[in-house]
Amino acid sequence: SMMQNAVYLMEQMQAHFSRLQPTRANDLSNTIFFRKPGDRIVKKYSLATMHLEINHEKQDYAHVVVMPHANRKVLTEFLTDLDEDSVAG
Repeated sequence: SMMQNAVYLMEQMQAHFSRLQPTRANDLSNTIFFRKPGDRIVKKYSLATMHLEINHEKQDYAHVVVMPHANRKVLTEFLTDLDEDSVAG
């Protein structure tokens, strides 16, 4: 179910938050990389962030590692918070 939840989160992020450019390293990865959301989201979910240089431009990214305890309820709360963050920001 952990991998199913990773697929679910990726699909939801692609459908509703494409501006964050979500991606997975491969189909067997439970890690989802995306453009860094607002600081409130980073802090609430203790997201690891990194600076990447893409096309000679520095961009801030974050990632989520979907673990066994991250059930649909937790993932839905994360997605709701991302939505609220996009409205506020």
